[in-house]
Amino acid sequence: MSIYFNGICSDDLHLIVEERPNIVIARRKVEKTPIPGASRDLIEEQDAWENVTVSYKVALDRLQDTPDLIAYERKMSEWLMTPGGYQKLQDIFKPGYFRLASFVGGLDVQDLMGEAGRCTLTFDCDGRRFLDDGDEWQAVELTESGIALSNPTPYTAKPLISVTASGTVAIAVNHWVNNRIVHHTTYVLNIGNSRQTILIDSEKHGDATYANGKNANGILTVDSTGDDYARLYTTGVSVAAPFFGSEAYPGTVTAMSIKPRWFTV
Repeated sequence: MSIYFNGICSDDLHLIVEERPNIVIARRKVEKTPIPGASRDLIEEQDAWENVTVSYKVALDRLQDTPDLIAYERKMSEWLMTPGGYQKLQDIFKPGYFRLASFVGGLDVQDLMGEAGRCTLTFDCDGRRFLDDGDEWQAVELTESGIALSNPTPYTAKPLISVTASGTVAIAVNHWVNNRIVHHTTYVLNIGNSRQTILIDSEKHGDATYANGKNANGILTVDSTGDDYARLYTTGVSVAAPFFGSEAYPGTVTAMSIKPRWFTV
């Protein structure tokens, strides 16, 4: 039985996962407001989830090219602790899904005569379990029809949008139910004369960055109904499309794609 973290398989370190991890379901984030004279608080549910802890009990069978268990433990710590931030965590127990996780450390290894050992790997995880299918970039047609996306889960997704363009362009994400728009978000980008690739992260309230990671929020404005970022809802169909080459948006879009980031808990 194997786990994958930061693109590396536990098999590569001769780790054996000894048992399935506990089933963990995240708590929704809520705000409670006491009501004077009432027996219950006013609960405001947020569209967000608390982090969860996922642990794996593993056995260590040290690698042949390490002189002792201490050197092997150093290999493990490099695998687990050098990436920093959230990384993909997958296991064979839930194929087709992954979590975003960080290794919280440390390592308390039961030493079995210097040749093997046991320990528990504990990860601090985003409360969501993401679908592999939602982690793929999908190309958007450079027409008003754009791309239609139907959410396969009962949870509202917050996509990542990539736009390669120059000049002034607009990106629309509309949510349709029964042939009418019930929610829309329009991102207007004033990019300038040189062609640039911009990433728009709807999870971070429409935060925009250049392809090199530099902040690009100064070139972005947002027009939205209800929220200040795009969402891919659970009913109807969401359509994402670029608008350019008009009097209002005279720029040029040369490529656009969207990563829907479907998830469940």
